[in-house]
Amino acid sequence: MKHILSACAVVGFLFIAFGSDDKSKKSSSSRTSSNINNGSSNDESLETSKKAYRQGYADGQTAYGLPASESASAYEFYLAKGYNFSSADYNVYVMGYNDGMYGKSKQY
Repeated sequence: MKHILSACAVVGFLFIAFGSDDKSKKSSSSRTSSNINNGSSNDESLETSKKAYRQGYADGQTAYGLPASESASAYEFYLAKGYNFSSADYNVYVMGYNDGMYGKSKQY
């Protein structure tokens, strides 16, 4: 009898734990869809990404034409300047840095 009650308690606990997890997923998905409908947050995010790219491009231009041994990497330049972009925008910064460093035309 003790084993049956213990098993029921464990199943009940798991049901409550996973049931509350589904509710949080549903609420976060509704927040995401409201942000998509809003549009202004997407515009701000796009502008931030463009700013990160332009900054990376400008920083990469300082190393244009130098041998790799004499130029700093995008990561070193990023740390030295103390930028604080999000992880996604950091990747955009690196893309801009590489475009500037290798003489590619600016995209944004």
